[in-house]
Amino acid sequence: MPPEGVELVRRSFEAFNGRDLDELVKLYHQDCIWDMSKFADWPEHAVYRGREGLRMILAKWEAVWEDVHFEPTDTWLVGERSLIACNLRGRRRVSGQEAEIRWMQVGETREGLIYRVDNYTDMEEALAAVGLMAQHDSH
Repeated sequence: MPPEGVELVRRSFEAFNGRDLDELVKLYHQDCIWDMSKFADWPEHAVYRGREGLRMILAKWEAVWEDVHFEPTDTWLVGERSLIACNLRGRRRVSGQEAEIRWMQVGETREGLIYRVDNYTDMEEALAAVGLMAQHDSH
């Protein structure tokens, strides 16, 4: 992801947190892909396509969470892609329980817009997806 892609990601988090979903959707390519298949406990293991798919996934987040806030904690550029560590803090609508979730996103841009976001709850899977491997001591 080129450096301007990092700015797109920053703006997308700001738009989501400000509940400006129309602005958020404008930052995504019309053929965008939002992949939740590697996100643990996601009920449908779905891949959402296009801006309508993006609106569907955003509606699902809103249905489950209230007072939800996404925060990118770290961002790395790896070739043409970004690796973003994220936090979600919020309260579940049904139970009222406070929760925090940490996960990783691998993002790509196309034509100056966010094209693909793959979501991972496993850090090693996210690292492997961008061609990096976690260092392990083999002793």
